[in-house]
Amino acid sequence: MVARFLLIVTLFVSTIAQNQQGTTVTPVRYALILNELAKVTSGRAALQAKVAQYKENYDLLVRKSASAKAACRCTGDSTVAFTAHLDKDITVLGVDQPVPFDNVTLNEGNAYDARHAQFRAPFNGTYQFFASLTNNAGYTLAASFMLNGSPVIKIRTANDNQFHTATNGLLLHMRKGDDLWVQHAHSISDSNRLYHGEGLLTTFSGYIVSKD
Repeated sequence: MVARFLLIVTLFVSTIAQNQQGTTVTPVRYALILNELAKVTSGRAALQAKVAQYKENYDLLVRKSASAKAACRCTGDSTVAFTAHLDKDITVLGVDQPVPFDNVTLNEGNAYDARHAQFRAPFNGTYQFFASLTNNAGYTLAASFMLNGSPVIKIRTANDNQFHTATNGLLLHMRKGDDLWVQHAHSISDSNRLYHGEGLLTTFSGYIVSKD
């Protein structure tokens, strides 16, 4: 296109020079200039049309990407998951006391608070939790998964001459700000003891399954 434009300029300058010198410019030369000018104009219009089409396609992709992102319910940058362990043996666990899972090995999203042994939902959505409690031989313990202060499900170890581990889990819907923890069961006779087993036997974990 640049070469064609330079050709038109050359022809135009030559034509002006011939006019100034009194030389007759043939219709053929004028026709050639007009033809080349038309080609350049047409090429520019085609290029502008392509640019406009590319911009329209780009805007469409941006809108589709924004729509897909808004509709996505995957965790993505909203990952929530935690695992915590008992850091030491518990010899006296108070009535209604939260089990102090204070050795946190994973806390994506920082939703688990080790100070209060409590998980707080950062989003409305479906969550899953698991807890394992272990007792020394000859002892037993009862506990409950608590949602905002109300028991949801219970967990209880056995009582004989061997170590015992009891595990339970649940899947539930939580709203943003809801709290869930594992608590020593109220008014159940047990040994008030927990065995941490080098931090690998008494554990509490959970994660978000899907956001609303």
